[in-house]
Amino acid sequence: MVAPESTQRGLGLPSTVLRPPSTALPFTGRDAELARLEVATAAGRLALIEGEAGIGKTRLAEEFVARHGGLVLLGAARELEQSIPYQPLVAALRALVARPDWPALRERLGLEPLWLAEAARLLPELAHAKQAAAPPPARPDEARLWEGVARLMLALARLAPVALVLDDLHWADASTLGLLGYLLRRIEGEPLRILATARPTAPSTPLGALVTALTREGRLERMALRRLTPGETEALARSLSPAAASELATWLQRSAEGNPYIIDELVRLARAEGILTPEGAVDAHALSTTPVVPQTVYSLIEARLARLSDAARRVLDAAVAAGREFEFELVARAAGLSEGAALDALDELRAARLLEQLPDGRLRFDHTLTMEVAYREVGEPRHRALHRRLAEALEALHRDRLDDVAGLIASHFAEGGAPERAASFAMRAGRRAASVAAWSEAVAFYEQGLAGATPEQRPAALMALGNALFLGGEAARATERYREALRLANGPAEVRTLRLNLARALIPQGRFAEVIDLVRNLEPSTPDERWTALFIWGTALSIEGADLAEASLRLREAERIIVEQAAPDQTALAQVRFELGSVAAQQGDLPRAVAYYHEALSVADCAGQSATELESALTWRILARNNLAYHLLLLGDLPSAARYAAEGARLAEQWGAIGLQPYLHSTSGEIALALDDLDGAEAQFSAGLALAERLALPERVAGLTANLGLLALRRGQTGVAVQRLSTALSQADALGTRHLAAQVRLWLAPLLPPTAARAALAQARAIAESGSRRRLLAELAQVEARLGA
Repeated sequence: MVAPESTQRGLGLPSTVLRPPSTALPFTGRDAELARLEVATAAGRLALIEGEAGIGKTRLAEEFVARHGGLVLLGAARELEQSIPYQPLVAALRALVARPDWPALRERLGLEPLWLAEAARLLPELAHAKQAAAPPPARPDEARLWEGVARLMLALARLAPVALVLDDLHWADASTLGLLGYLLRRIEGEPLRILATARPTAPSTPLGALVTALTREGRLERMALRRLTPGETEALARSLSPAAASELATWLQRSAEGNPYIIDELVRLARAEGILTPEGAVDAHALSTTPVVPQTVYSLIEARLARLSDAARRVLDAAVAAGREFEFELVARAAGLSEGAALDALDELRAARLLEQLPDGRLRFDHTLTMEVAYREVGEPRHRALHRRLAEALEALHRDRLDDVAGLIASHFAEGGAPERAASFAMRAGRRAASVAAWSEAVAFYEQGLAGATPEQRPAALMALGNALFLGGEAARATERYREALRLANGPAEVRTLRLNLARALIPQGRFAEVIDLVRNLEPSTPDERWTALFIWGTALSIEGADLAEASLRLREAERIIVEQAAPDQTALAQVRFELGSVAAQQGDLPRAVAYYHEALSVADCAGQSATELESALTWRILARNNLAYHLLLLGDLPSAARYAAEGARLAEQWGAIGLQPYLHSTSGEIALALDDLDGAEAQFSAGLALAERLALPERVAGLTANLGLLALRRGQTGVAVQRLSTALSQADALGTRHLAAQVRLWLAPLLPPTAARAALAQARAIAESGSRRRLLAELAQVEARLGA
């Protein structure tokens, strides 16, 4: 969708509009509001237009689009599709690829294939055919997907001004809201404008949480629309009929009470009945003798619906169940009419201006209020039956691409009171959501699938739900589902898989004894199960830090099992050796830690040549370089440290490993600090912290906040140092990252009053001694000696 040609810059495309004109009123009195929207979006803030139904939110957005110029990407959230990930953004991108010049425009973007392929995970048509067929990442990566979409949007914006408009944001899924927040933190100084509409937002909703966060960050402009005043209503009446403005305004105000949608409907009614002519003449007698139109919008719409034929009403009722925008073929099939009868009904509905044709051929209700009134009149039993028919129609019309519509089919069957029929489609939609790391939506679909699962299907459904919860950061809820699945498991193999998954979910909760009990008694039947159990065992001991020698023993056993295989899993071997390096580092044996990181790097770099093999080993290729750089820095080898840090940063950029970049920024900043490059250190730490906050990586937020505290200390800013280190300590304690918490206490203690310093050192000692952390104990002795002196 593009603005009128006179306002375009650089694209030269034919004009279209947000949606076909449906209003009888001129757009007046909104200049101040439009100016606010212009200023807010130009400053990189989300302009959120809020208000009740019919207040004019979409109308204001339309006028903003008409004046904006350039490229406008429009998406709308829908109530029935709240669990379908990224649906409003997919709709916006689908309009982009539908443009005839999209292939040529894509070539002008200058976007790396990696990032275009990431954005194409939402909509495959975005990429070249060969890119769309490329293997997916070894594990879905939300951060990389978000960065891919952000880079696509920014590349478009550098060709011509771009506005992203999201309608009815209160219905948006959690993943869309998360990506929207990411975009707003990413676009500072870029020619990308973001506008949305929503009904009044409650703080407890997902949108409310985003509003709170963006308000705190200064990235939001909220515009609450109000009803028209009598003076504004009179100004509208004067524009329609200068000679009879007073009489017309009185009638409109009495019947509509300032609601723009009702005023629009009243004007349409007056024109249809000849009370108001196109030239502006008003039949004052007819106006005064016409029965007063009911003052509620519902009554006004009911009057319009009452004039429909039976066939038109059947189509309308099916359309209400289908949603605000829909395909005619789908609704016609659900309505149970012949093609001719359905087409006649469609003509009647369009003539009544209840439906309007969209540029892509689909149909749209004139307003959500029309849907609400029609829904109320349909009745719940018939509405459920229509949802079931729509689900069946979707299955029949899209049987060659069911994955694309599985979520919608599941939602219709669920709304239709048929959870058992929804189950298989919900599980399919859950897998689709998981493939784009949309964990909240995957969880919702798996729960829906679980509600209709047979007893035999429940263990697998519970395991899928547990996996989505765990990967979405809800380890405690994942634990509950894994335990429930264990009670119902269908055989030893399923039991072993569930025990391993449960053990992984218990680690971030600090329940290390339970982890060890699960894997110690696993009775694995394959080498993969044996080394995985030992790896989890060793990792739990390493994180707990109470017995690092035992952690090293279990990890070496896992290493031996992997190496003895006919075709050792190189990625697994790199992972185990990396963790062995972490144990050695905690023990204070830096040379041995460096040796293990070298081994992990060497194995990961040779893990394979296929795209899938390279992808699966990528994390260890990057993290091994990062940890080598950090520990070589501690050993005083600055040139080697800088070289490995730079290599890791290049790999992370090349492969789009956004989630690993905060670690690399931290290490690079510490190297700059060691070289007395304080400005360079600040740039690295600040970039890393901003990215960690954008990606919600709390451990790295704590670490980088501590880094900035050390930088402040080097600059002689003691007060700032204490504030930042104290903040980092609170974050580390809340997360249970004991090693980091002890390290920050050692940095902070010399800056505290004596009593507080002694308490901090005692707490650091308890952590260091419980894990035999020799390096921390040595540093502790130095701090104590310095404070004693």
